[in-house]
Amino acid sequence: MLFRSISDAEHVVSLVLGCLCRRRVYSDATQNSEEVLRLMRENLYRVIVVDLSLFGTSGMELITQLKQVSPLSQVVVLAENATPELVIECVERGAADFFSKMGDLSLLGSTVVESLGRANRWLKQLAFQSNCRKAATCGVEA
Repeated sequence: MLFRSISDAEHVVSLVLGCLCRRRVYSDATQNSEEVLRLMRENLYRVIVVDLSLFGTSGMELITQLKQVSPLSQVVVLAENATPELVIECVERGAADFFSKMGDLSLLGSTVVESLGRANRWLKQLAFQSNCRKAATCGVEA
């Protein structure tokens, strides 16, 4: 599983999963921020869509916690009402992108696919660099 959506509204989850299904992005969803943090530690999802109107832990706190667990994972934020200040705070906390639930969500699927590609590219580059370093310490040319 490469994607996890967290929302407290079932209709939002259905909308997000529908957008991603059309893009052939296999996904699952949970409505519990503690569960997603536990699963993130176990599975390291590459893309997470977070609804800011979470119960319990606020969505803002969750962005920060997710980036602490996996700095390379991409967090895409959904919010009821977008303001410039809200978007800036989300980005400062580590969000890769932001969508207003009141706006056009048609680009959500392609954004998740792009975010997934970015995370995969970063991980491949880091693995390649790590292999080059190992080869260099063993006297092997990379």
